[in-house]
Amino acid sequence: MGVVKCKVLGVIQFVDGGEMDYKIIGLDADYPNCREINEIADLKKTVSFATAEAEILNWLKYYKTVDNDGNKIKNHEKKLGKYIVDRPSDSYEARKVIKECRKCYDRIVNCAIQQQKEKYKKLNWSSSMRKSESMASLNGM
Repeated sequence: MGVVKCKVLGVIQFVDGGEMDYKIIGLDADYPNCREINEIADLKKTVSFATAEAEILNWLKYYKTVDNDGNKIKNHEKKLGKYIVDRPSDSYEARKVIKECRKCYDRIVNCAIQQQKEKYKKLNWSSSMRKSESMASLNGM
């Protein structure tokens, strides 16, 4: 697994388990026609990606309904993905989502008190802050 430099094209606002789950859509920055593609909608203008948006939405709808071998899981109807329409999904909105998620991540990573919350407790943190630093971070939220 490696790192690939991407150009952010947009965001799909997906609902997973009753919670928002933002799906950032990007394009490999080394793709030959990258300059011409700036938004998800621009994908339709290219031969290579003409059906990409529909395929992405279809994949998001069904990817949790099958196991690793492609067999439908039990009660697969309950796992159908749902995405929200009529909301901003352009590259500007995607960058806002990325920045907000990064802020939330930084708050958790830099605060031992946050790390002890039930939903983060089982994660392995590389380091935690002293309690006094944690309180200052928590108060700044």
